[in-house]
Amino acid sequence: MDLDYKKNQNTIVIYLHGRLESFHVDEIEEEIERLINAEAFSHILLNLQDIDYVCSSGIGLFITVMNTLKQRGNKFGICNLNSPVKRIMELVEISTLLHIFKDETEALEFLNTGILKN
Repeated sequence: MDLDYKKNQNTIVIYLHGRLESFHVDEIEEEIERLINAEAFSHILLNLQDIDYVCSSGIGLFITVMNTLKQRGNKFGICNLNSPVKRIMELVEISTLLHIFKDETEALEFLNTGILKN
């Protein structure tokens, strides 16, 4: 599991690559926590374009990150879900809790401005 990131205005965009299996979750959580504590930003966006599987622990990670950011008054979003990952998210009905966007442009627009244009 690889992780890259870049800053875009007030948002850190994190790119995950591979399969988000349970044995990766602690490592990813530690890296995200490090970014939360070390970088000057307001929001986090996970770009899942290169993820083809998310386990239940991965979904738990998304909720943990969302709650951590929410407590700080910041936002969290996920974008670019491919069909298998989107189906998993639909099955567990997670879309009611998380901001899920079709692409990075739409997500950054909302996270950086608070406004979502249609």
